[in-house]
Amino acid sequence: MPPIIVPISPSPRRKSDHNRIILRQFQDGATLAALAKQHGLSPHRIKQLIAREIGYVEREAELAYALTLPDQPNALLLTPATRAMVASVTGRSDFTRQDVLAVGWVEICRVYGFYAKHRRELEKWLGDNRTTVTSITRPLR
Repeated sequence: MPPIIVPISPSPRRKSDHNRIILRQFQDGATLAALAKQHGLSPHRIKQLIAREIGYVEREAELAYALTLPDQPNALLLTPATRAMVASVTGRSDFTRQDVLAVGWVEICRVYGFYAKHRRELEKWLGDNRTTVTSITRPLR
């Protein structure tokens, strides 16, 4: 009969939980050096983890705020990368679905770095108001 393996902790900790703990300890006044020693990482790596976790917390707050706005869906629901690319084409940081449809897919697809994942996200954001596009390829320049 094989031995029974019992986990040390009741549930496995995720990296994000670990990073949240580090952020909370840093906000409570722990130094980078003390956190590095405690977690067995370099102070520089601790600083990177804290910066990343702060970005996640800010994005969660941004999404919570976006859901309270009356105009739904709004641009804040898009990821920052997609939002920046669409804003560069529309000329507005607070663009609406009508602004995106007025510009058209061809112009949006010409933006450097606008890949299929951004197209899928934008199509989902546009919902039923999007023009029917079965396949969007990067136009030739």
